[in-house]
Amino acid sequence: MKIKKKLKKLSKYVTLVETTVFFKKKKELYHSFKQNDYVSILAFTKEKNYLLVKQYRPAINKFTLEIPGGLVDPGESPLKAAKRELKEETGYAVKDINYLGSFFADVGRLENKIHCYYAKNVIISKNFKKEENLKIIQVDSEKFCKLINKNKISHFLHIGIVGLAKLKNLINLKI
Repeated sequence: MKIKKKLKKLSKYVTLVETTVFFKKKKELYHSFKQNDYVSILAFTKEKNYLLVKQYRPAINKFTLEIPGGLVDPGESPLKAAKRELKEETGYAVKDINYLGSFFADVGRLENKIHCYYAKNVIISKNFKKEENLKIIQVDSEKFCKLINKNKISHFLHIGIVGLAKLKNLINLKI
């Protein structure tokens, strides 16, 4: 099997990858997207609330409730990116953080991974300037579970992070 790739940069965030795979008797053409890895951080405050952000997502033309996160900048470690994203989006700083693992977001179409974290006892930091089009929401465990069960938190990768934290006995939710 032989592989040939062509890259077409679509923006500073996304590159289209055209992959031609030469099998024994035929060739197949595939497309995928290359972008920086993601990070997401399930954050729990000293006041016993989960931090969520509400933001507009053009790809689905909806406002979504999500766990804080974003893209890893070039040369940045996923851990540093998770801490940065939490602070940028919510104004909270991490004291105690657990790495839950990294996973491919969509092996059929995306080449990047998501790095998952859980942080407890996060504290508000000084000099926080809230992003203009982002709403910060704090919810207790009961409300958090209701939002998941009612599909109000609908980003499946984020639901997966909740599952990972639960499997590792870091959180005690009754979903």
